[in-house]
Amino acid sequence: MELNMKPCREKSLIFIHIPKAAGVTFSSILDRQYKSYEVFTVHGSKVKESIGEFVNLPKEKRGRIRLLKGHMEFGLHKHFPHPSTYVTIMRNPVERTISHYYYVLQTPSHYLYDTVISNDMTIEEYVSSGISTELDNGQLRMIAGQAAGNDDIPFGKCSRVLLEKAQYNIRKYFAVLGVVEDFDETLVLIKQEMGWKGFPFYYKRNVTRRRPTQKSLPEGTIRTIEANNALDCELYEFAKKALEEKIRSQASFKTKFLIFLVLNSAYKQIAERRMLHSTLRKIRYL
Repeated sequence: MELNMKPCREKSLIFIHIPKAAGVTFSSILDRQYKSYEVFTVHGSKVKESIGEFVNLPKEKRGRIRLLKGHMEFGLHKHFPHPSTYVTIMRNPVERTISHYYYVLQTPSHYLYDTVISNDMTIEEYVSSGISTELDNGQLRMIAGQAAGNDDIPFGKCSRVLLEKAQYNIRKYFAVLGVVEDFDETLVLIKQEMGWKGFPFYYKRNVTRRRPTQKSLPEGTIRTIEANNALDCELYEFAKKALEEKIRSQASFKTKFLIFLVLNSAYKQIAERRMLHSTLRKIRYL
């Protein structure tokens, strides 16, 4: 299951931001690795408009983009005038769906909020409602190049042909396919593949609050989520295996990984203290 092993350091990076899969945290890391004028962001609230803006940039300006990131599907590498490579981060489909549902409930600006609230949808009803193809193997759709909003493949109609297309894309075009559950390992791999200077330190951002654990939900609800995302589940297992193989192929990975864990722990403590001090200063002037 070998991924694209060609040198990536001179290539532009395309980050497919899968919703509720650590993308905000990872984007904050990316922003520290690239200069602002080298970055083009596809905004989640206006995906088609952002993509159109990127595609219609003069060739010279597109050539200066070193990082393209956002909630877009696979395929934009065709519009780069020079070599590029992809990364994305998948998440356990059940965990992602739970997080997605509770995020929508807490976000009035989300495009699904009004529908979910007005119909008083439970999570099981939400998953089976068909209100968005994001809830029907949404990760597979983005990696295969058949994302939410594209009506070619309607809700419930994803096939193994689409799964094979996603796996082909991963093998040929992706430098690293990470998983949220092994986020630190994913970061160290991407650092090595892209030749980043320094370690990609981080603390978690945009975490969905007040959501139940998977274990606390009824078994029937979990089964419904798995049934509606069966191909996502299969692709997720593919991703985990690919990540493990990639790690085994890297010399001295374990040492670099342990160093990162120690240093990032210190970074998180410093960041938390700074946020606490900032909050206290704001309270002082209320």
